[in-house]
Amino acid sequence: MRTVFLASLRNHVRRYAAAAIAISAGVAFVVMVGVLTSGARSELMNGFGAPYRGADQVISGLGTQAAIAPPSGTARTRPRSAGSCC
Repeated sequence: MRTVFLASLRNHVRRYAAAAIAISAGVAFVVMVGVLTSGARSELMNGFGAPYRGADQVISGLGTQAAIAPPSGTARTRPRSAGSCC
């Protein structure tokens, strides 16, 4: 069995080398696509999240008038102390 394998290896060296190169190129392609996709996704998410970085809360769905002045009756009744978070 070993002699048949070695004889086949001697006779078809280029075939096995081509198969090994093709497999290596395919694996390298898949890895590079994964790396580039991951990098692009993280940079895209960082770019979209930049306006909200450091914000405690994000409020959405308000029009420009509602964002400028709160509706009547919703003002705080007591001021927030410096140490409170909510």
